[in-house]
Amino acid sequence: MLFGALALVALIAITQLIPLYTDWLWFQEVGYSQVFLTMLSLRGWLFLIVSIGFLIFLYGNLTFATRTAAPDVYWELEDQLGLPGWVVIEPLIRRFLPLAAAVIAFVAGLSAMASWETVLQFVNAIPFGATDPLFGRDLGFFVFTLPFWRLVHGWAMALVLITLVLMLVLSVLQRSLVITARGPRLAAGARTHLLLLGTLALLLKAVGFWLDRFEVVYSPRGVVFGASYTDVYASLPMLGALAVLALLCAGACTVQIRWPGVRLVAGGVIVLVIAWVGGLGVYPALLQRFRVLPNELAAERPFIANTIRMTRQAYGLDRIEAREFPAAESLDRAARSNGMRQRSRTFASGTIGRSYGRLPSSRRSGPTIGSPMSTSTAISSTASIGS
Repeated sequence: MLFGALALVALIAITQLIPLYTDWLWFQEVGYSQVFLTMLSLRGWLFLIVSIGFLIFLYGNLTFATRTAAPDVYWELEDQLGLPGWVVIEPLIRRFLPLAAAVIAFVAGLSAMASWETVLQFVNAIPFGATDPLFGRDLGFFVFTLPFWRLVHGWAMALVLITLVLMLVLSVLQRSLVITARGPRLAAGARTHLLLLGTLALLLKAVGFWLDRFEVVYSPRGVVFGASYTDVYASLPMLGALAVLALLCAGACTVQIRWPGVRLVAGGVIVLVIAWVGGLGVYPALLQRFRVLPNELAAERPFIANTIRMTRQAYGLDRIEAREFPAAESLDRAARSNGMRQRSRTFASGTIGRSYGRLPSSRRSGPTIGSPMSTSTAISSTASIGS
């Protein structure tokens, strides 16, 4: 098992090193070695930070769970799953627990390396000098800051959920959670640990709902790209309400630690899921169908105006100054005659003929312009026109 895991890690490393070496040769050839080294350094730091963070959090929680567990022989006899006894499972858990945490941390570090551009843009962010009409924030927030915080939130949420799942598996294996004839039974220590992890997950979900509010500026729901009537008057307030509701559910998890059972947490999570589905799925659809579509132009007019204004600003069209240049035909007969004589001299000099003569033969017909015959013909034609 250990040899197979090491072989898998070596294979992943080789598949990463080959394209990395190819990129190094290309950057070196075009003279941008320093750019490649900066990118490589940032990816290395991301790998280390994310891998070490995942490893410490995972291994710390799982090790604490195994060392604080107090298996009950009576519970083991009541267990309906038919798993091997704690005496058999405990050595296996202690042997493979560090390996499992290390593999998960290694994979997380590799996935984090792909997000180096988002981190680099956040570190070197500069303001745009223009604000969005919905939140009043500088546009640089949506380009540089928001993607970074979404990335960090995704890493934290994945870490907590993976830990929560592994904690449930570990609780079953060490008989902290057993299925008996009277239903599932959970040990006090494992229950407290799982409720704390649930509190952390719900807090992160509240942050996720709050960050989702800013994503409405990318909504494709309306007639134009960006925030529409339904997004502003349905999705936006519901996301704020869901963030508050998730915070209340996190508080319920904390309170449930002192109270027996899990009814308070289960009720809060059920209410959150119903509000999530209804507030972001059903309610916006009904508002779009019965309020917006009957008179879509009137409802979406201010949001269309915002889109046009911001698009003109993005392309610099708002700095164009419109001026009127009235066309007045005031040329007299003498001016027209001078212009005609100027054109005659141009034909006579053979300039047009020489230029036309350079064209491919397939695009010409008749005698070659520029020859004596064609030039004299042009002069006589022009003279007749001028007269």
